[in-house]
Amino acid sequence: MKKLSIILGIVLLLGIAGCGLNSTDTTTGMTTNEPITTTIEDTTTIEETTILSTELPTTEVPSTLPATTITETTEISSCEVSGISDCDFLLAEAMPDGSFDMIASYELLSESEVILKDNVNPNYVILNTDNKVLAMKYGAVNFKTKSISETTTLGHTGFSYPTYINGHYNVDGVYLDSKGIVVYGMIAGVRFEVVNTQIELIPHIHLNNAYSYYEVVNQELVHRIAYNLRTADFQSIGAIDLAPEYLDEGYRYYSYDNHYFYTDFKVMTDDLRNDTYENAVNTNQPYYNYYQYLSFRTKTNYTAEELNTYINSNTSSSSGIYNAGQDFINAQEEVYINAAMELAFAIHESGWGNSLIAKDKNNLFGINAYDSDPYNSATTFDTIQDCIEYHVQYFLGTRYFDPNYYVAFGTNFGNKYQGMNYKYASDAFWGEKIAKHYYQLDKALGFKDRNSYKIALLKPEALGYYSASTTSPVLYNPQKYNYRGLWISFPVMKEKDDFYVLRLPLGLNDDLQMDSFEVMGPTDVFYVLKEDVIIVN
Repeated sequence: MKKLSIILGIVLLLGIAGCGLNSTDTTTGMTTNEPITTTIEDTTTIEETTILSTELPTTEVPSTLPATTITETTEISSCEVSGISDCDFLLAEAMPDGSFDMIASYELLSESEVILKDNVNPNYVILNTDNKVLAMKYGAVNFKTKSISETTTLGHTGFSYPTYINGHYNVDGVYLDSKGIVVYGMIAGVRFEVVNTQIELIPHIHLNNAYSYYEVVNQELVHRIAYNLRTADFQSIGAIDLAPEYLDEGYRYYSYDNHYFYTDFKVMTDDLRNDTYENAVNTNQPYYNYYQYLSFRTKTNYTAEELNTYINSNTSSSSGIYNAGQDFINAQEEVYINAAMELAFAIHESGWGNSLIAKDKNNLFGINAYDSDPYNSATTFDTIQDCIEYHVQYFLGTRYFDPNYYVAFGTNFGNKYQGMNYKYASDAFWGEKIAKHYYQLDKALGFKDRNSYKIALLKPEALGYYSASTTSPVLYNPQKYNYRGLWISFPVMKEKDDFYVLRLPLGLNDDLQMDSFEVMGPTDVFYVLKEDVIIVN
């Protein structure tokens, strides 16, 4: 098999701070685990809005206990009943004006948690003596508690490897539970665990429906992301996909797993606590954004000329990507990546090719651009095609596509459950934002790419074989990879008997081992039993 002759110029950074990184995301000032790519965020609209009155396996989050009254019992008595003063944990009712009415106090947090869960009032909370909410019935986990240069580490419930999000511009997760100092919730697909000192809990009644939501506008799905929960401001990143047929205009749809939609936030919360989607609008039809779950190891149906039509209609001749369609197509043929996906990636990371690094250095992804001196530290490439091939074969191929590497969670853009977004970016919606660019490109050029591949979610325990036989050599064994236990997406190349043929993330060497220095070819596939996958489109 053909080896690449390009010299590897990667500097691997040592050390991990929590989930944090040693270099910095130059879009956000975020420190990251990887040499950072400079990102120029899309222009978003901050709206001052008047508020109107295959299912993935998930780790169980304890559900709300059966409702009882707050009558004192022999097991738990309040400090007032026991004659104890200055107790640290207060049971209170959150009021519509943003205040709290104190009801009782308790010596132990665990006692107050039992009383909270035993009570039916949806506005009850537990406070400490500083009026910080420690637990509640319903509401939001507010992540906007730090500077833009800081991250918040999220444990992935039931999974070994944490993820992370920015501590400033990622705002709301849905609150599910608290146990001691640990808060449980969900954001961008991941059921998370986080220490309560890193976040703020805001009760439902204090929010005036300020949660992030999806809506249908002109038959397209728009995601409006909370910018400030206190003032009910939102960011709109534009249309991300065609709207599913079961969603209608005129409604706010809540979804924190990005698959199931609800019109009532508390109903969604109860379903998530009970590990069910029975009350979702689309109970039996989970939504998967094609552009967010398609693997890089596919090919676009567009020509260089068509890509140029799209690029040039959105940029000027001074842009670093102006007339660069052929460079993306050439890279597609050389290193087997989807040219349209890589173009969407470049548009997002370089602000349509308008960053100085893109213009002056042919560096569309801010490769090796560090915060201390981003322009001078950024790698210079002779051509745009050189940059693209390096980015895919080395920057992505040896890290994010190599299932043995610690940042690899799939070859799709993804979210905070799986895909590149898991470790590539601190923005919880980075994958959705880049997928939006792919959708907009495909829409403008006639939807030649949409659903041109079947997308398979592979069961965490499923094996991949060399041929259509379970006695043939095993090429893919997820139990050996750091994302073991997760459902990872792959493109279906063809079907044979009881098997799907899926594209590998890396090329195979002569020993039938995935190798990041092998050039991908048409034979770099593996066979899986159809019963081991879920087709999502």
